[in-house]
Amino acid sequence: MSQIAPTRAPTPQAPPLGQAAPRAGHAARAAARGGQASGWAVLDTRRLRSLTIVAPLAFLGLVDLLRHTLLYACLHTLAGSVLSGLVLAVAVALFSNAVFGAMERLQRTVLEQERWVAALEEHERIVRQLNDGFLQRMYGVGLSLQTCLLDADRLPAGVSEQLERTITELDETSNALRAHLMTKPDA
Repeated sequence: MSQIAPTRAPTPQAPPLGQAAPRAGHAARAAARGGQASGWAVLDTRRLRSLTIVAPLAFLGLVDLLRHTLLYACLHTLAGSVLSGLVLAVAVALFSNAVFGAMERLQRTVLEQERWVAALEEHERIVRQLNDGFLQRMYGVGLSLQTCLLDADRLPAGVSEQLERTITELDETSNALRAHLMTKPDA
Protein backbone atom coordinates (compact mmCIF):
# COMPACT_ATOMS: atom_id res chain seq x y z
CA MET A 1 0.00 0.00 0.00
CA SER A 2 3.02 2.24 0.16
CA GLN A 3 2.52 2.85 -3.56
CA ILE A 4 -0.48 5.12 -2.92
CA ALA A 5 0.75 8.54 -1.94
CA PRO A 6 -1.10 11.83 -2.17
CA THR A 7 0.17 13.89 -5.09
CA ARG A 8 -0.81 16.96 -7.04
CA ALA A 9 -1.25 16.97 -10.81
CA PRO A 10 1.23 19.11 -12.74
CA THR A 11 -0.29 22.26 -14.15
CA PRO A 12 -0.78 21.83 -17.90
CA GLN A 13 0.58 24.68 -20.02
CA ALA A 14 -1.48 26.62 -22.54
CA PRO A 15 0.05 27.53 -25.89
CA PRO A 16 1.95 30.86 -25.96
CA LEU A 17 -0.06 34.00 -26.64
CA GLY A 18 -0.39 34.68 -30.35
CA GLN A 19 -0.40 30.98 -31.23
CA ALA A 20 -3.43 28.74 -31.40
CA ALA A 21 -3.66 25.43 -29.63
CA PRO A 22 -1.93 22.91 -31.90
CA ARG A 23 -4.09 20.96 -34.31
CA ALA A 24 -3.16 17.88 -36.30
CA GLY A 25 -2.92 19.66 -39.66
CA HIS A 26 -0.94 22.56 -38.22
CA ALA A 27 1.47 20.21 -36.48
CA ALA A 28 2.09 18.24 -39.67
CA ARG A 29 2.75 21.42 -41.67
CA ALA A 30 5.05 22.80 -38.97
CA ALA A 31 6.94 19.50 -38.78
CA ALA A 32 7.37 19.50 -42.56
CA ARG A 33 8.93 22.98 -42.31
CA GLY A 34 11.30 21.87 -39.56
CA GLY A 35 9.01 22.84 -36.67
CA GLN A 36 8.86 26.56 -37.54
CA ALA A 37 5.84 28.40 -38.87
CA SER A 38 6.60 30.32 -42.05
CA GLY A 39 7.07 34.12 -41.89
CA TRP A 40 3.61 35.47 -42.71
CA ALA A 41 1.67 32.30 -41.82
CA VAL A 42 1.60 33.47 -38.20
CA LEU A 43 0.95 37.21 -38.22
CA ASP A 44 1.42 38.52 -34.71
CA THR A 45 0.54 42.02 -33.50
CA ARG A 46 4.11 43.32 -33.89
CA ARG A 47 4.22 42.35 -37.57
CA LEU A 48 0.69 43.63 -38.10
CA ARG A 49 1.60 47.00 -36.58
CA SER A 50 4.71 47.26 -38.78
CA LEU A 51 2.76 46.19 -41.85
CA THR A 52 0.07 48.83 -41.30
CA ILE A 53 2.72 51.55 -41.24
CA VAL A 54 5.25 50.41 -43.83
CA ALA A 55 3.00 48.98 -46.54
CA PRO A 56 0.84 52.10 -47.12
CA LEU A 57 3.89 54.38 -47.08
CA ALA A 58 5.75 52.18 -49.56
CA PHE A 59 2.72 51.94 -51.85
CA LEU A 60 2.03 55.68 -51.78
CA GLY A 61 5.71 56.40 -52.43
CA LEU A 62 5.69 54.03 -55.40
CA VAL A 63 2.50 55.56 -56.82
CA ASP A 64 3.89 59.07 -56.33
CA LEU A 65 7.19 58.08 -57.99
CA LEU A 66 5.33 56.64 -60.98
CA ARG A 67 3.05 59.70 -61.20
CA HIS A 68 5.90 62.20 -61.26
CA THR A 69 8.44 60.31 -63.38
CA LEU A 70 7.34 57.60 -65.76
CA LEU A 71 3.67 58.39 -66.16
CA TYR A 72 3.67 62.20 -65.73
CA ALA A 73 1.93 63.00 -68.99
CA CYS A 74 -0.71 60.25 -68.61
CA LEU A 75 -1.65 60.72 -64.97
CA HIS A 76 -1.96 64.52 -64.93
CA THR A 77 -5.08 64.41 -67.09
CA LEU A 78 -8.64 63.90 -65.88
CA ALA A 79 -8.59 60.23 -66.94
CA GLY A 80 -5.22 59.75 -65.27
CA SER A 81 -6.46 61.32 -62.02
CA VAL A 82 -9.53 59.06 -62.05
CA LEU A 83 -7.32 56.04 -62.74
CA SER A 84 -5.00 57.03 -59.87
CA GLY A 85 -7.99 57.41 -57.58
CA LEU A 86 -9.35 53.98 -58.56
CA VAL A 87 -5.97 52.31 -58.06
CA LEU A 88 -5.63 53.92 -54.63
CA ALA A 89 -9.22 52.96 -53.67
CA VAL A 90 -8.66 49.33 -54.69
CA ALA A 91 -5.34 49.26 -52.85
CA VAL A 92 -6.93 50.71 -49.69
CA ALA A 93 -9.78 48.18 -49.86
CA LEU A 94 -7.38 45.25 -50.33
CA PHE A 95 -5.07 46.46 -47.59
CA SER A 96 -7.96 47.09 -45.20
CA ASN A 97 -9.32 43.61 -45.90
CA ALA A 98 -5.89 42.08 -45.22
CA VAL A 99 -5.39 44.00 -41.96
CA PHE A 100 -8.85 43.27 -40.61
CA GLY A 101 -8.54 39.63 -41.66
CA ALA A 102 -5.30 39.37 -39.70
CA MET A 103 -6.95 41.04 -36.70
CA GLU A 104 -9.85 38.58 -36.86
CA ARG A 105 -7.41 35.65 -36.97
CA LEU A 106 -5.58 37.04 -33.95
CA GLN A 107 -8.87 37.49 -32.12
CA ARG A 108 -9.91 33.90 -32.90
CA THR A 109 -6.52 32.73 -31.59
CA VAL A 110 -7.04 34.64 -28.35
CA LEU A 111 -10.54 33.16 -27.97
CA GLU A 112 -9.19 29.64 -28.60
CA GLN A 113 -6.55 30.21 -25.94
CA GLU A 114 -9.13 31.49 -23.47
CA ARG A 115 -11.19 28.33 -24.02
CA TRP A 116 -8.03 26.21 -23.64
CA VAL A 117 -7.10 27.94 -20.37
CA ALA A 118 -10.66 27.58 -19.06
CA ALA A 119 -10.60 23.84 -19.85
CA LEU A 120 -7.22 23.46 -18.13
CA GLU A 121 -8.40 25.38 -15.06
CA GLU A 122 -11.54 23.25 -14.83
CA HIS A 123 -9.45 20.08 -15.21
CA GLU A 124 -7.07 21.28 -12.47
CA ARG A 125 -10.02 22.06 -10.17
CA ILE A 126 -11.50 18.59 -10.67
CA VAL A 127 -8.11 16.94 -10.13
CA ARG A 128 -7.65 18.88 -6.87
CA GLN A 129 -11.12 17.93 -5.65
CA LEU A 130 -10.62 14.26 -6.46
CA ASN A 131 -7.11 14.20 -5.01
CA ASP A 132 -8.11 16.03 -1.84
CA GLY A 133 -11.24 13.96 -1.34
CA PHE A 134 -11.65 10.65 -3.07
CA LEU A 135 -7.99 9.60 -3.44
CA GLN A 136 -7.23 10.56 0.17
CA ARG A 137 -10.13 8.39 1.35
CA MET A 138 -8.91 5.49 -0.78
CA TYR A 139 -5.46 5.93 0.74
CA GLY A 140 -6.98 5.87 4.24
CA VAL A 141 -9.00 2.72 3.46
CA GLY A 142 -5.84 1.05 2.15
CA LEU A 143 -3.96 1.89 5.33
CA SER A 144 -6.83 0.50 7.41
CA LEU A 145 -6.77 -2.73 5.40
CA GLN A 146 -3.01 -3.01 5.86
CA THR A 147 -3.46 -2.55 9.60
CA CYS A 148 -5.99 -5.40 9.57
CA LEU A 149 -3.46 -7.50 7.66
CA LEU A 150 -0.96 -7.07 10.52
CA ASP A 151 -3.27 -9.24 12.65
CA ALA A 152 -3.47 -11.92 9.94
CA ASP A 153 -2.53 -14.72 12.33
CA ARG A 154 -5.79 -14.15 14.26
CA LEU A 155 -7.95 -14.03 11.11
CA PRO A 156 -9.86 -17.03 9.71
CA ALA A 157 -8.22 -19.01 6.89
CA GLY A 158 -8.34 -17.30 3.48
CA VAL A 159 -9.18 -13.84 4.88
CA SER A 160 -5.58 -12.61 4.78
CA GLU A 161 -5.29 -13.60 1.09
CA GLN A 162 -8.55 -11.80 0.37
CA LEU A 163 -7.25 -8.71 2.19
CA GLU A 164 -4.02 -8.79 0.15
CA ARG A 165 -6.00 -9.06 -3.11
CA THR A 166 -8.25 -6.20 -2.01
CA ILE A 167 -5.23 -4.01 -1.13
CA THR A 168 -3.64 -4.80 -4.51
CA GLU A 169 -6.89 -3.97 -6.34
CA LEU A 170 -7.20 -0.72 -4.37
CA ASP A 171 -3.60 0.20 -5.28
CA GLU A 172 -4.20 -0.52 -8.96
CA THR A 173 -7.46 1.45 -8.99
CA SER A 174 -5.84 4.44 -7.26
CA ASN A 175 -2.89 4.39 -9.66
CA ALA A 176 -5.17 4.13 -12.70
CA LEU A 177 -7.33 7.02 -11.48
CA ARG A 178 -4.26 9.15 -10.72
CA ALA A 179 -2.80 8.41 -14.18
CA HIS A 180 -6.11 9.36 -15.79
CA LEU A 181 -6.24 12.61 -13.83
CA MET A 182 -2.70 13.55 -14.90
CA THR A 183 -3.62 13.56 -18.61
CA LYS A 184 -4.33 16.95 -20.19
CA PRO A 185 -7.83 17.58 -21.50
CA ASP A 186 -8.43 18.11 -25.21
CA ALA A 187 -9.48 21.63 -26.02
